[in-house]
Amino acid sequence: MKTLSKMTNDKNRMTNSGHLRRSGLVLLALFCLMGATWAHEVHFGQTTVRVAGVEEAQWEALHSMLMDQLTLNGSGPAGEPLADDLAFFVRQHFIREGWPDAEVAWKMAKGGIELTVKPGNAVRVGTVTLKGELPLPVIPTTRNYPEMGGFRRIGSTHSAGLERGSQVK
Repeated sequence: MKTLSKMTNDKNRMTNSGHLRRSGLVLLALFCLMGATWAHEVHFGQTTVRVAGVEEAQWEALHSMLMDQLTLNGSGPAGEPLADDLAFFVRQHFIREGWPDAEVAWKMAKGGIELTVKPGNAVRVGTVTLKGELPLPVIPTTRNYPEMGGFRRIGSTHSAGLERGSQVK
């Protein structure tokens, strides 16, 4: 039969283990959040670049571009000119991909360069339909007929393989 002090000790041990378990879960959650914040990294030589604010779908092309830039920079340590250049190139990448309001901030950190991307609103162009008569430029076509004394005009074609009445989609 357990004494009252042993029962109290058992209860305290269970309570303490519950607190430890909850503390561990809180620490695990914080660690996951920190990892999600800097989910994307590029390493080359002595330089590490961490990028925040980029979706997984955009990362592959961005990763490739960053690796190219780091390779051109060489294997030395990161500096402010490199950080500024990388921020510029990341912003240009986002603008080309349809994010004209993209902003990219950089800062030098102990572990390398940190880039923070705020893409802003995307601009997308949907289906473009042209209606009505399409004025197509006429390009004269010539062909060399040596037996007839040289080049002769043989007609005309429409540019880019389009013909009148065709639809552009």
